[in-house]
This record gives sequence, structure tokens and C-alpha cells, in this order.
Amino acid sequence: MTIISIITTTRDNFDSLKITAENLKFQEAGTFEWLVYDGSRTEERERIEAYVTQMGQDMDCPVTYKHSVDSGFYDAAGKSVKYANSDYVLFLNAGDVLTENNTASKMAAELEAHTPDILHGQSIYVNADGEVNLHRGRPADEVLKGIDAEDDYIYFQDLVCQQAVVYRKSIFDRFGFDDAYWIAGDHEHFLRCARAGLSMHYWPHAICIYFAGGFSFVYAQNCKMEWLRVQLQQVAEGAEVSGLLPSKVFQTLNAYLPILRGGMS
Repeated sequence: MTIISIITTTRDNFDSLKITAENLKFQEAGTFEWLVYDGSRTEERERIEAYVTQMGQDMDCPVTYKHSVDSGFYDAAGKSVKYANSDYVLFLNAGDVLTENNTASKMAAELEAHTPDILHGQSIYVNADGEVNLHRGRPADEVLKGIDAEDDYIYFQDLVCQQAVVYRKSIFDRFGFDDAYWIAGDHEHFLRCARAGLSMHYWPHAICIYFAGGFSFVYAQNCKMEWLRVQLQQVAEGAEVSGLLPSKVFQTLNAYLPILRGGMS
């Protein structure tokens, strides 16, 4: 039974896609499908389509290839969901991998046991120096409490990447990605869903491994500005009721100054 659609959105990125494909090839079959949503605009499209088609014969899970021009990751992710043939979706970027050969089946079992709107777990990040870091994150309600109650709280230190978040497919009928964001739209979407009262289940297991070199790394300053924008938006939603908005904005800006001045590894 297909419970999870693992969606990889890509554009002219054949070599990284192969890394993800080879990882998924050895996943325990029976609970997931792989959907590749390709926005390539060069000759890479033909290579990717041929490769994914071949993988459809080599892998023990359903494999689907779709091509469409998009304006960026969040536009592509939103469009790709309609092709998913499952109840849940996980966005796994080209070049990223699942941690174990049974990660998909373990996620499926957890989803069947708890039936949340969103499951979020842990991730492993390999930085530019090759250092391996486990990012545990925190349950969504604790992140919102930190934003609303702590003066110097920095939310993104406790929020995992979107490759460690599994969404019920149907929530995208009501809560789509905001494509005004270029890099941190998954954070904005996750926190918006949590604020709206969707059921969030924190699973304390590492779901994915991802590496330095992605958008947030290459465009580090843009990324940090979007993190700040997400937090200010959440501060506004959480603090207006209490009348503390002006002071909370000041505290948030003050907490982010060292981050905006620093780099990313």
C-alpha cells in the first residue's frame, strides 16, 4: 500500500538526482512511491527523463516523471503534489538521502499509528568541512511557545528542514506554500499550519541526510533575512493579542543581529 509519495523537485541537476535515486532504490518497498518533478530547461531534461524512466524499471516502487517549467522550489512543490498517489508527501531534494534502508517503511508505520496532518522528525546535516551534525529540532508547539514567550528566541535553531517533514497531501488544498519566499517558505508554511491547529506529530528519529551547498548555503544572507521575516511574521501573530508587539519586534531584531553579521558553515 502506497502511503508516502517521496517527491524530488529538480532543475538541470542530473548528478545530484542520481544520488537520491540510488538511495531510494534500496529502500524497503511497499509503502512509498517516487515522483520526480523536473523543471529543467536545457538538454538535461532528456537525460533526467530517460534516467527516471529506467529507474522505474529497476526500483521496486512506483516511479513517476513529470516535467513543467516553474518559478522556483515552492512553485514546483505546490504543483507536484497533485500528481501524488498517496495520503502523505515528503519533499526530498536532489542530492539528499534517507538515513536508513527502512526509513520509508518506518515513517509509514508511524503515520498509520498516529494519523497526523504533519509528521516532523530529525535531520542530519553535513557541513562544508565534512562535519556531521544531528539536528533534533523540537515539537511544533514548543517552537511556537518559544516565539511567543521567549525574548531572545531564534526559531530556526529548533525547526528541522523540509526534507524531514511529512505532510498529509490534502492540507495543500487549504495551506499552500507562499511563493513570495525564495528559501524559507517551508518554515513559513510549517509554522502557519501549526498556528492553524493542524495536528503535528514529532517523531524523534533522523529521517534525512543533507549536505552544505544548497540554496540556503549559497545564498546565506538571503536565507537569514527570510528567517528573520518568518519570525517577525510569527511574532506579529503571537504578540498582537497581548499588546506586546512593539517590544517583541525590538527583541527579535536584537537577537538576530549577530546572525545577520555572521556566516554559515
